[in-house]
Amino acid sequence: VLQITDFGMATVFRYKGVEREVSRMCGTKPYTAPEVLKGTPYRAEPADVWSCAIILVTLLAGELPWDVPIMRDRMYRQWRERCITKEPWKKMDTLALSLFRSVLVEDPKRRYTIEQIKKHQFYNKTFALQE
Repeated sequence: VLQITDFGMATVFRYKGVEREVSRMCGTKPYTAPEVLKGTPYRAEPADVWSCAIILVTLLAGELPWDVPIMRDRMYRQWRERCITKEPWKKMDTLALSLFRSVLVEDPKRRYTIEQIKKHQFYNKTFALQE
């Protein structure tokens, strides 16, 4: 379980089963979902899923995948064009890449949800501890 807190930007986006869109643009650009950067109202949960995926990429590869998720950024453009032979993607196994291909999707409506992530093979993989 990954738990990250920033009470300065925390907000309730779902209350009594009703979800509202948020409009505040916040976050560090490499971690920020594309829809947040557009400056229009967005759903918080898919944006948070994106940001957590960037944290996981960084933990696995030891580096951020791009500076900002926009097509002018060469590394992001390569990701969008499915060029995964370069850093940080070449450091990943196929299961991790498969998960990232489903989570780091620009369209938040097509992006994996938490429920879908929990069913993915990478999420359910048993990792051996190295000493």
